[in-house]
Amino acid sequence: MAKSVTVMQRIKAGRTYPLIRVVFSKNGKPKIDPRATSFYLRYTLDGKRKCDAVGSDLDAVLARKIEIESKLRTGASVGINPTLVAPNLIRITGAANQYFENLAARGLDIKTIHTYRVAVCDFVKSCSKTFVEDIDKQDLFNYMAWLRKQPPAPRKDGTPRKRRKSGDPERTYFNKVGHVAIFLKAYGKSGLLRKSEYPQFKEKPVNWYDEDKIPELYSHCENSDETFLLDFVFQTMMRADELAYIEYGDIRDGILNIQNKTNWHPKKHHQRQIRLGKELLASVAARRKTATSTYIFPNRVGGPNKHLLRVIERIAKRAGITDDATLHRARRTSITLYSGETNPQTIQKLAGHKDLRTTMRYLVAYEANSKQMQEATENVSKRLKSVKNAPVGDAA
Repeated sequence: MAKSVTVMQRIKAGRTYPLIRVVFSKNGKPKIDPRATSFYLRYTLDGKRKCDAVGSDLDAVLARKIEIESKLRTGASVGINPTLVAPNLIRITGAANQYFENLAARGLDIKTIHTYRVAVCDFVKSCSKTFVEDIDKQDLFNYMAWLRKQPPAPRKDGTPRKRRKSGDPERTYFNKVGHVAIFLKAYGKSGLLRKSEYPQFKEKPVNWYDEDKIPELYSHCENSDETFLLDFVFQTMMRADELAYIEYGDIRDGILNIQNKTNWHPKKHHQRQIRLGKELLASVAARRKTATSTYIFPNRVGGPNKHLLRVIERIAKRAGITDDATLHRARRTSITLYSGETNPQTIQKLAGHKDLRTTMRYLVAYEANSKQMQEATENVSKRLKSVKNAPVGDAA
């Protein structure tokens, strides 16, 4: 077992804090980088590499180095010197708590903060490091391995859950590692993983209600409220929480304004306007005459109805549609219905997509299944058949 101890120095290089070895001159004097912020002692104990943070007092660091080397030679327990603490290093737990407070100060949605909190707290549980500056690529790999070993989260009553048969857990791992990477970047630890080193997942195919399924849904509506909900979803591309918080006052001159409110804001604060059809406007006007709430889709006490997804699921279940019977599928249907009527950039704005590539995923999938594409495919097939049966070479 090696009896020597290497002194390492943490330097500040831009937004990174790499560890570099301290070189000693012939007379034993250490050559310290002027950018050094703290020191570490690296040695091997019981076949395992150790790297202890030992503060910024160079004299104390060198004394600790001699102490550890002596104990390694005699076989005594090395232990940890509690007096050597790195005062200018950031502890991971403190960094995480400060990060969550900063997210709240920025006004991020509560659900978004919760998503980041789950990922970062899991990373803290899996990480053996104490300070943010010590985190490296291997800690993220260890986090991926830790995620794969975790059982499904228990139900609210504490009873265990079974692993889901549907869905791709790799997508969940990808998202969580991404959230942790954003957290670490906030503290100067960026670019630890290449894109190819993230968990790999298969992109889910875009799923929507085909035009033959739409009448089935309408035929299984039990009341005018359900019919009105389908009309609104299929004609406006709106998300579930947007539907919950829209009010009659948001519609002016035939245009629905999706905008920030005191108690709610659209995703990424992307405010936009959507023109409503004449029939839908007439339905809204008729309902407004008898409405007891300012919300277009109120709950039983007049507040925003946050359970519209369940309504869509019940309608789809009655129609015999059990696969992906979600409100978001109805939103995708609305996007595909608009695809033949206007350009992708307009659809992007109407749908509230930040990136046009997201919109194009819907439109490409729609085009692949459209009647025009089916006809084009058959025409190409016929043309290929005629070409491949043509005589080869000079017929003469």
